[in-house]
Amino acid sequence: MKFFSKTFGVFEIIEISILILIYYYFTFMIKSDIPDHVMIIKNYAIYNISTPANFLYYFIVYLLSFFSSNTTILCIISVYVLAFSTFFKYVIVKKVISSEISNSYKCANTLASLISFSLLFAFSLPSILIFKGLLSTLSLSPNVWHNSTTIFVMPFVILLFWTSLKQLKEFQVKRLVFIAVLIITTVLIKPSFIFVFIVTYPVFLFKKYLFSKLFWINLIPIILASLIVLIEYYFIYVESSSVEDKSSIAIDLFYIINTRYAHGNWMYIIAVFISTIVSGYLFPIVLLFRNKQLFKEEMIQFAILCSIIGLIIGYSLYETGYRSLHGNLTWQNIMCSFLLFLVCIVQLLKLIAANPLKWKAYRIEISIFALHFLSGILYFFKVLVTASYS
Repeated sequence: MKFFSKTFGVFEIIEISILILIYYYFTFMIKSDIPDHVMIIKNYAIYNISTPANFLYYFIVYLLSFFSSNTTILCIISVYVLAFSTFFKYVIVKKVISSEISNSYKCANTLASLISFSLLFAFSLPSILIFKGLLSTLSLSPNVWHNSTTIFVMPFVILLFWTSLKQLKEFQVKRLVFIAVLIITTVLIKPSFIFVFIVTYPVFLFKKYLFSKLFWINLIPIILASLIVLIEYYFIYVESSSVEDKSSIAIDLFYIINTRYAHGNWMYIIAVFISTIVSGYLFPIVLLFRNKQLFKEEMIQFAILCSIIGLIIGYSLYETGYRSLHGNLTWQNIMCSFLLFLVCIVQLLKLIAANPLKWKAYRIEISIFALHFLSGILYFFKVLVTASYS
């Protein structure tokens, strides 16, 4: 077996082992969303308490546990489901990168493996919230390790994003059906990215097709997505809410930052906002403004618009009631950040291949990406020392 392989080599075995250890720690050693989500499954199994409307992750874990109600068994299954979901994310990213650089690099497979692995661990740089001991909370990191449904949905989000880009280049009926399937799957796991997708994708469809027949045909999955989201909204905020747990969606700019940390201090709110933007997106910011021609690339435009819409949703909307500080309307920022990092690293690799000076011409961009990777390693040290994912 080769160390680096196009499919599965020693490198991938090592990677899976690392992922299993990470999720074991986040499940059994610290308080995170993973064991909390196990309790949702257990409450369903024992007391028949309904799961959330986006039930697919819980169902998969419950199914693979052979319908067990044992907490330890459910936690162990969760560890492996999340480890292999993240590995699936790596496989998709590796395939994407390989397809984009295979004609430019002799060692394209090895490079794609290493870059895909490093993307899994890329993290937001420390913002001013580091002075409150926070690296993960409110960050715009491209990765998250403590929330089961966000981890589980990411491979499908990447597939949806990349498949949609292909559909924009060349219309295929089979691809349209696949997009619809990905949308349904994504919504049933965690609908956060779909909130962004139903706004951004039609913009690019209109840009290409205007109001032609293909515009309306390609819009069918978007209409489907909107209907499913409305159904989920009904079950989450109307049907399943008791009087004491009544919750809805409201508008309030920077609600979570203000309520948790700023308490009306708008100077601090703006400082946190700017700091999290810069620390979260430093690599894309530097790459794009040092290489402004990349703004013309459709994948860059798509990822940027997704990130902007995600930020607007996350910083202007919040849930009322007992969910008000849960931050459930901010998860799309993690997803969009990863997509932006992905397309930026793809474009950087293309720039390096086309430049006579190769990597030397892009030492600044490479160094900043390396800082994001090192920040991810720093995050794990912080988790080990503090026993907290925040």
